[in-house]
Amino acid sequence: MAEIEKDSSAVSAERERPDIIVGVTGASGAIYAKEAIDDILKWAKVHLVMTEAADRVFEWELGIALAGQKNREKFLQGYFGSRNLRVYAIRDIGAPIASGRLGWDAMIVIPASMGTCSRIASGASSNLLERAADVMIKEN
Repeated sequence: MAEIEKDSSAVSAERERPDIIVGVTGASGAIYAKEAIDDILKWAKVHLVMTEAADRVFEWELGIALAGQKNREKFLQGYFGSRNLRVYAIRDIGAPIASGRLGWDAMIVIPASMGTCSRIASGASSNLLERAADVMIKEN
């Protein structure tokens, strides 16, 4: 008897909540990232990766100091009031979101700087956010 291979949509349907990757760059508009994360957390798990510039913009625009946080994930889970948030370091190229084998449901980059957009469009990834976007493009 032949095995039936499940497609990624079937695998996604079996999970409790969809897995959404959120990439945040240093472009102005941190409030848009915050609001998007708040909204997505109502119905999905968020896998967050932020550039170093995004850390600075979050502090400038929202007053949220991320630089120097010893446990960014715990801090941001508290800030967003949800344990359905995973946080990955921008240089952690071995993080789960760097691979398509887990079947991510979607990815959003918000706000998206022109530098990040150009590197994603050309496939020239230099960090985890850009690598995750490359994987999403490749897998879809």
